[in-house]
Amino acid sequence: MNTAAERTTRWEHRSALLDGLRKLLARPKIPLAAVFCLVLAYLFFANPWYPAAKLHISGRISELPARVMINWTSGHGLNGYEMYRYQLQPMPTATSSPVPVSITRTGNRHNAANDSQVVLSRIVVDGSDYRPPAGALADAIRSDGDMLVFSKVNATLNLALQPRHHLRLEFLAYNYAGEVEIDFAGKKSRHLLYSAWDRTPWTRDSVVVVDYWLVQPDGTFAVSMDMPRYPVKDLKISAKRKLSDIDLSLVVADGQRLHIDNPIPTPDGVVYQIGTLDDLRTRLFHPHRFAFQIVFAVLTTWMLHGLAHFIARFRTLPDLFLAKKRYLFWSMLLTGVIAFAFWHISFWPGVTSTDSLKIWRAAHIPGMYLGDHPPLNVVLYMYLAMLWDNVAVVPAVQNILTSVLIAWIFFSMYRWGVPLILVLPFFLMVAASVPLGMYTTILWKDVPFGLGIVFLGFRLADMYFTKRYGDLKISCQSWLVMSLIILALAGLRYNGAAYLVVFPSLLFLLGIVRVGRRTAVGICCLIAAAGLFYAVSQHAGLSAARYFTEQSRIYLGQLGDQLSGQFLRERAKQYLGIFDINQTAMQWDHVGNCLYGRYDNNMLRRLRWNDVYQYQPLPRNALQKKMARTAFALYEKSYQRPWVYFSWNPAYMLLLLPLLPLLIRKLPMSAVFASFILVEVIALVLIGIFNWRYYFFAHFGTYFLIPLICADLLRRKASLHHRRS
Repeated sequence: MNTAAERTTRWEHRSALLDGLRKLLARPKIPLAAVFCLVLAYLFFANPWYPAAKLHISGRISELPARVMINWTSGHGLNGYEMYRYQLQPMPTATSSPVPVSITRTGNRHNAANDSQVVLSRIVVDGSDYRPPAGALADAIRSDGDMLVFSKVNATLNLALQPRHHLRLEFLAYNYAGEVEIDFAGKKSRHLLYSAWDRTPWTRDSVVVVDYWLVQPDGTFAVSMDMPRYPVKDLKISAKRKLSDIDLSLVVADGQRLHIDNPIPTPDGVVYQIGTLDDLRTRLFHPHRFAFQIVFAVLTTWMLHGLAHFIARFRTLPDLFLAKKRYLFWSMLLTGVIAFAFWHISFWPGVTSTDSLKIWRAAHIPGMYLGDHPPLNVVLYMYLAMLWDNVAVVPAVQNILTSVLIAWIFFSMYRWGVPLILVLPFFLMVAASVPLGMYTTILWKDVPFGLGIVFLGFRLADMYFTKRYGDLKISCQSWLVMSLIILALAGLRYNGAAYLVVFPSLLFLLGIVRVGRRTAVGICCLIAAAGLFYAVSQHAGLSAARYFTEQSRIYLGQLGDQLSGQFLRERAKQYLGIFDINQTAMQWDHVGNCLYGRYDNNMLRRLRWNDVYQYQPLPRNALQKKMARTAFALYEKSYQRPWVYFSWNPAYMLLLLPLLPLLIRKLPMSAVFASFILVEVIALVLIGIFNWRYYFFAHFGTYFLIPLICADLLRRKASLHHRRS
């Protein structure tokens, strides 16, 4: 048993640690510079990247037709995902004669397609792009930039090409695409081009590829494949026909050429162990990537410095964890982490939709930015991937941030006088929420956006109450944190840009900040900087700026054309259904549609995203499988009545949300919090966006309305009593 003296000695040691930390922070320049250098070094050296590279294989085959397979391994052995299959066929004509190729829009389509359109986006002959001369185009085929659009049914493009080894045809795949027929030297084939995506300037990755690999009369062939952008251990080349004179070379996009030799014979081909050679194609420096690494190092250093300052405020570690009942905060934090970890482990490594996988991929390819997704989403995933290059890092961070936010809000309410008997049930209701648990596991920008909205709304409500009934003092650090979160809202979702105006406006309208000369100058500078950035983005042709401009013009134009009393009444009715997850229009927002998106190998291969995503086998752990079955049963139950009204569709809270701002005199915090959320809800409803996930922030915020009302009543009563006394 520990004696009192031993316990005292232990606390003195722990106090000494905090004293040392305080002394270190008293001389911040050297420690901060050292921390920055260490973080930057980690981000730079621990995160090599792979540039685009092509593997070229040539050889001789004994008989035709033949099928050659190239498999590679990255840690899970040979599998049907990490492979390419090449169907070799003889040259259809003499080598000096052109090959007749005709491409026809048939008019047929997939059952889900909206039309039968055909767009030929690319023709590649032996590795070089080919563009038909204008005179070769029929009347029903028109040019659209570098693409050819078949504008009528039965429109046919006739070509005479001279490929030696390879012909590639690429067609856009989107929701209006139909069927195309290709006649290659008398051999006809038909291909459906439908995919669920809209056709935009940023969906050119979604294509259907048709390849023709040709063998010369002497049996020689040449094929190529895009190397994956991750470590490769072994390459295997196999065929049922006899292969000979095989030669392999790896050509990297920056000009580096690596020759691969020392084959190991197998019964059906050869294997090359290229692990050591493969390391030579890794790179560390990229100008865009390094610029972001500097920003990430600054941000990380600032957060670590803030955390160290927070810890150093306490005299001893027991003060940090136990004093003033802080154990309640840590208990709620731990409970939240465990509750949300249940969902994360059940659907490991995380729930990923097509958009999630697209953004995560862009974060791994330096210089790739997506116009149809806000740029900060890609940058955020880039930062997290540099900390841990696994999809699971996003749900893990979302779990921690959500748990911290919930624990902070409820512990603040407890400190304001809300009894523990009221705080705990509301906290447990949030921690046990099926929608919140599912959303912490999904890689959607709506989750960090929702966390930012709730944090700022709660902080704004607290500042207003303190200003009204006490003495408000806001540190520069707090202003910086709030400013960064506001910028993050604008960068995470295009409609989040409204908060660049809403948050400062509420600060002034609520009297939290007075408009002095310095404030006015600061606002003018901020508006001028935002305008300048937007103008430069437009001039430079940045895809995100173009997309934002185009979407704003469309939505605002439609709103202006439709605005009327009848229109507003219809939107008011639709407002009450924004949480109705079971309505037909919201079926695409069911998280269950993308529970195992990371394991959808067919989709990843079809979209050619297997360049970034390694093969990942389904989990085999018995406990994890049991957890997944339990989690899925709870998830399905949450959609059923009456449970859906306590999980996904708390429609009754939508009646409370617009009423609270009217009660600002009696319920100041609740009114400000509800107003902050309601601004974005009204904007989305007016422009006609009714996807459930877009309203996740509002759903998350409704969990705190009733507790905030209780806090308002008790805190206001205590403040008035304090004033009188």
